[in-house]
Amino acid sequence: MFYPQIEENNNSRSLINAWYGYNHTYRTNPGEFFDMENMSTELFPVGSVRKVRCKLTDLDDESMRGIIQVDNDVYVLYDRYLWNLSTDVQTDLEDIMGDDWDSEQTLLMMGSYLVMFPLNAYINLNDLEDRGRMESKFTCPTGKEITFTPCNYDGSSLDNLTISDISPQGAKHGDHWLCTNEGEEGTYYYDGYDSMWKPLATSYIKIGIPGVNLSDYFEEGDAVFLNSRISEINNGSVIQKIENDYIVVIGFMKKLTYTDYTSTSWTLEIERKLPTLDYVCTCNNRVWGCHYGIENGEVVNEIYCSKLGDFKNWYVYQGLSTDSFAITVGDMGAFTGCIAFEGNPYFFKERVCYRMYGKIPSEFQIVDKHLEGVQRGSSKSLCIVDNAIFYKGINNVIAFDGANPTVVSAALGNEMYFDGIAGANNNKYYLYCKTDRNKGNIFVYDTLTGLWTKESKEDFIQFTQSVEGQLYAITKDNVYGLGSKNNAIYLRDERVDEEWTSWYAETGEMGYEYPDYKYVSRITLRACVPSRSEIEVLISYDDRPYDAVGVMRGHDDIGSQSLAFNPFRCDHFKIMLKGHGEVRLYSLAMTTEYGSEE
Repeated sequence: MFYPQIEENNNSRSLINAWYGYNHTYRTNPGEFFDMENMSTELFPVGSVRKVRCKLTDLDDESMRGIIQVDNDVYVLYDRYLWNLSTDVQTDLEDIMGDDWDSEQTLLMMGSYLVMFPLNAYINLNDLEDRGRMESKFTCPTGKEITFTPCNYDGSSLDNLTISDISPQGAKHGDHWLCTNEGEEGTYYYDGYDSMWKPLATSYIKIGIPGVNLSDYFEEGDAVFLNSRISEINNGSVIQKIENDYIVVIGFMKKLTYTDYTSTSWTLEIERKLPTLDYVCTCNNRVWGCHYGIENGEVVNEIYCSKLGDFKNWYVYQGLSTDSFAITVGDMGAFTGCIAFEGNPYFFKERVCYRMYGKIPSEFQIVDKHLEGVQRGSSKSLCIVDNAIFYKGINNVIAFDGANPTVVSAALGNEMYFDGIAGANNNKYYLYCKTDRNKGNIFVYDTLTGLWTKESKEDFIQFTQSVEGQLYAITKDNVYGLGSKNNAIYLRDERVDEEWTSWYAETGEMGYEYPDYKYVSRITLRACVPSRSEIEVLISYDDRPYDAVGVMRGHDDIGSQSLAFNPFRCDHFKIMLKGHGEVRLYSLAMTTEYGSEE
């Protein structure tokens, strides 16, 4: 007896229920998209769309110079103004402008001071009248009498001062002597208790210029450069005392007094100056910088830091813990960026990274590490995200924890990118860069999931770094808010650049992985489509143009909906989803069947 036979059902079903972001390589995995625009990993594993962007300004001219986020305040430099977007207060900075004002500025915070490079200007955000230039130069008017006199540290006269190469006879307690004998040169005072001449630890010179107010130009502790006839005080003398018409510097002179006169052929110049700085950062209450180039016919390849707590002074060398510092590095080639990380400044070239250790100049030491460094032109890609330095390297995007660099950009494919600019928002790294065809792209790396997404571009020139959900960026003429909509500026402002976010997501080639004449016979997309949102589904068979399959439109029901269709039998296919609004992609189910060889 034979029982009825039930034919075996060779159909099978696969389900994609997690969406793994952008993978622009030839072979994508299930749930990855070969190309996309404006998708997000915010709701991972659910596929979602980025938030709408807010346009916070409405300027017509290309006047944006820089942006920085200070706690919950956002400051923008544009035209001749410093604009606090949080309070909508604009401060006119015309009085500290210079020839560099038309250039893009790097903005740093040091205490309550906002410092700007290469303008080399500063402003106290707690006292907007406290502002000026880091560099200062005094040029003495012609027809002035300038006196140089040995003195005490406070500018007072030395008692009973004589000058000779042998010690004076018949001296009294407190008398002073300028010794000019070679090998013993210096200032001495007579100790009547021990009946002997004793050297002063330091000799001082008072430079007097009647009728001028030197306090308008300099402060005590400034290192200044002069063009006086006394060469030993000309290069980086530190002002010990300053009054309206004189300064006191460390130095020794072989005269009881010396007088000079300014004229049309020579005049005294006193200058506080900064080194040339290619890139800057702040770390441990100092500003750090670096420079590579040719100056006065010599190669300069140096790392610098300012005096402790004083961004105006870079040439103070008195043997103190507060001194400035400079060091020459060995690897040739231009610096490409710098950043402070975990209490240490890092300086990059394309093939090396320098890390500075120590808190005071006597302890400073430099350690180099050869790695894929920051790509030239991508200094603004340096950003701290999730306890690592992220940056655009020569060929890759790198995450560097201070010990080991890790390539995180395999999903971006083989396309070459340049001119990286980056910002950080919570655990996301926003990278704007260009291809060799000058096409701009915004890529977002989620450090929590390790996934990339791609957003529509604006021609951004700077980002801020934020930890509270709202990132800001500037183009040449406007400011945009990106990320989550929980910032006070974003919520207050009614100028939203987008009514909704338009998006698309294109899968890689699918179907060719099935052996034995299996083919996909049915595809079902499940998604949540809120009111006023839309998803259009398209399919491309064997690299042919896309054909529309169907549309899912939002309605008041908050539940999900499905769209199912039967694709044509083919070798492989690609699916494109596109639409607008805050949709959520839940799953994509595919039913496969066995077919004949025909």
